[in-house]
Amino acid sequence: GVVGSKLLESVRSATDRVQSAAATAKSAATAAGPIGRGGTAATPSSASSCVAASDVTRCVADVRDADFVAVDLEFSGLFLQTERDFRPLESHFKRCVESVPNFLALQLGVCCAKRRSWDGAWELRTYEFNLWPRNRGVNNIFSADLTSLLFLHNHGFDFNDFLHRHQEYERLPAVNADGESPREPCGVTRVIAALRDAQVPLVVHNGLLDVLHLFDKFVGDLPSSPAGFGEAWASQFSCLFDTRLIAHEGRHALRYDGRLELNELHQHLQGLPGTSCIERHGPLPPDRPTHGSSGQDATVTAEVFLLALEVLMREAVTSANTLRTHRLCQRFHNQVAVMSVADTVSMQLGSAAQRLALASRAGSPPGHFSQTQAFSAAGLAPKPPSPPPAAPALAGATAPAAAPSALAVARALRASQTEAPRIEAPRNEALRSGPAVPPAKEIKVQRSPIVIPP
Repeated sequence: GVVGSKLLESVRSATDRVQSAAATAKSAATAAGPIGRGGTAATPSSASSCVAASDVTRCVADVRDADFVAVDLEFSGLFLQTERDFRPLESHFKRCVESVPNFLALQLGVCCAKRRSWDGAWELRTYEFNLWPRNRGVNNIFSADLTSLLFLHNHGFDFNDFLHRHQEYERLPAVNADGESPREPCGVTRVIAALRDAQVPLVVHNGLLDVLHLFDKFVGDLPSSPAGFGEAWASQFSCLFDTRLIAHEGRHALRYDGRLELNELHQHLQGLPGTSCIERHGPLPPDRPTHGSSGQDATVTAEVFLLALEVLMREAVTSANTLRTHRLCQRFHNQVAVMSVADTVSMQLGSAAQRLALASRAGSPPGHFSQTQAFSAAGLAPKPPSPPPAAPALAGATAPAAAPSALAVARALRASQTEAPRIEAPRNEALRSGPAVPPAKEIKVQRSPIVIPP
């Protein structure tokens, strides 16, 4: 009797405690349920926040030590007007400026490249940050293109990870007359501040939208004209390369006739002979998908940059100084590839005075080299064929009109120039139509494979 009553009371008490714990767990699970099932998104844990902050600190240190940095962004959409057409640069740029502020930059990939002094190998350290805007409107309303979101999903972009693990960003704080900021930038903005302060060369692939988003999200409102934006960008970041433009103008030397898509170009360049050794040192996992991971795309962009320049220069890139002073590299300074533009392949970033300042800092004569000049300086452009001998004049034939002199042509070109930014039209006919590049000299050391340490 008494023993049985006490045992029953003990069992009931234990049952009540178990049921209470279960109810608490269920309530917590409902409050932090999975996205899309009626629950509320859980905030990032303190552990994941600490890891993200640690990645920012490590990335800032690697940026300051890098010879160059490749960057890539993923967006929630591309254009408000989705029709595909070819238009003049001014019209295309206006379309971009109207679209970029309305879309989110979802993710930033940063690949810091450093050449080891003792063996010449390149070490790549890649970081990836999910971006969360801070104080960008009361309701944080933004546009999204379903086609772009589906593209990211099909290429492995993790939207749940984006919502649960993100880094806040804001525009860079204003600086005073002494070039100092009154406060430290927050979150991943510290990485952009390091890129600006270190003035390290930046590398993008087909990067017009990337640089527009970087400026809009981290610097300020976008200027309305290509010339205005170019000057504003160059005042923050002094040196930029676009691997799509390099591959476009170097097709003949690279022996490449395929699309200028990043993966296809990367696979082709890996098959060419060379001596560059490239090692991936994390911390981004090596199995990330391309086009769904900005970090992976930034890594591939850095490798394409190194492999393409080695072929075009016929020597390995040895330092950041090479990127600033080599005549062929100067050909591509601060030019960004432009698509969907009639008769245009690139847009110049920076004014003439800014280009002069960059050339002066590099210790080389200022000026803009044409493709033929730059590739001839590197010994890659085929020599033009000798003109055929003139045919004997026939009796009674009228002499052909004399060709305009070089001075007359120069004056005509000068008269037709306007204040619009310089736009480089395709000028690679000499490369396409000339004789094939002679076989590369025999190299005893074949290209080392890209190494991914365990």
